[in-house]
Amino acid sequence: MIRVVDPAIDEEALDRVTRNLRSALSYPDIAHVELVRDDTLPPDAKSGEAFVVGALLATLAQQPGALNVVVNTVRDWLSGHASRSVELRIGRDTLTVKGVSSRDQRRVIDAFLERHR
Repeated sequence: MIRVVDPAIDEEALDRVTRNLRSALSYPDIAHVELVRDDTLPPDAKSGEAFVVGALLATLAQQPGALNVVVNTVRDWLSGHASRSVELRIGRDTLTVKGVSSRDQRRVIDAFLERHR
């Protein structure tokens, strides 16, 4: 699960940037990324409202380095957006990547990747 967080923008803009990240993550041989459906909506809700804003679900290929590609793409996509962050969750393990890069963040990313090799 991937969640985009940006308190500086409204819900419509958040939907737009989430879809933009989905496009950035479109590596056919690496990951299949889709919007997360909102199952809590009533059956008669409009189809445009049937997704959880800011959430993506990624299915990674069973090949070495697939997670690295996704994490590095997220990190690059975030650069220059200090208010924005992305949470990547595998099971109960969550990695938060922020728009501002730092040595500490790099260490946290490396530890996350190491746990999921």
